[in-house]
Amino acid sequence: MRTRSRCTSLLLAAFLASSGFVLAGCTGFFDSYPNADEPADLVGTWTHAAGRITLNEDGSFEMTDMPKWVALGDSSGSGSSETVSCTGTWTLSVEIQNFWLSSEAADCGGGGFATGRQGEMTIAFGIDSGSGDPRCYELVREDSNLTPRGYEDCLQYN
Repeated sequence: MRTRSRCTSLLLAAFLASSGFVLAGCTGFFDSYPNADEPADLVGTWTHAAGRITLNEDGSFEMTDMPKWVALGDSSGSGSSETVSCTGTWTLSVEIQNFWLSSEAADCGGGGFATGRQGEMTIAFGIDSGSGDPRCYELVREDSNLTPRGYEDCLQYN
């Protein structure tokens, strides 16, 4: 009886130790996909090449030199070098990690999602034109060391 108790204790200790290693590994995984817990988490300037969007704390935004096909969410124009600049307002839905841009300019608006990698927050615009194509266009914070991912490298579901 005593042997079984020691064996059970050893097995339980081994199980708990291995569970700790597994959970520690999961912590690293979840750290690479940070969430926006509130709109303030997205406030700042985000860039991709010459394109830039500044999301202000008061809910306003300014977009400059953003590829027009990105702002319209239409990958069919991905070969175009035409850009847009505009201003407007933005909101964030924390529950689904999506942000929306509203502007009086017809070719500027839409939205994207808050995401992240390597422990840093990023934002990305879906460019599927309603087709379900998972590709996107990622922007990183102005002072980030990350290289923003473009149409071929950015996937909404990765």
